Amino acid sequence: MVAPPDVHHRMLSLLWCLVSPGALFLLLRYREWIDAPGLAAGFRAVRLEQWVATALLALHVRFLWRWWRATRVAATGTRLPDA
Repeated sequence: MVAPPDVHHRMLSLLWCLVSPGALFLLLRYREWIDAPGLAAGFRAVRLEQWVATALLALHVRFLWRWWRATRVAATGTRLPDA
C-alpha cells in the first residue's frame, strides 16, 4: 500500500526540521557575505558549506510547499495545476 503524497511531504517537512537549524547556523556563522561591498564580492565570500546550507533550506521550503498543496488537493478533491 502506497501512502498519499500529503503523508510523504508531511514526514519530509517534519524530519527536515532536524536539518534546518544546522543549515541556519552554517549560514550565520561566517557573515563575510553580508558585509561584502558588492553583490559579486558577496557571492565570492560565500563558502561551500553555506551554499549547501542554502540548498538544504530551499529543499525544506519545497517540502513545506508540496505538503500544503497536497493537503489542499486532499481537502478539496480537485487537482491543482503544477507550478
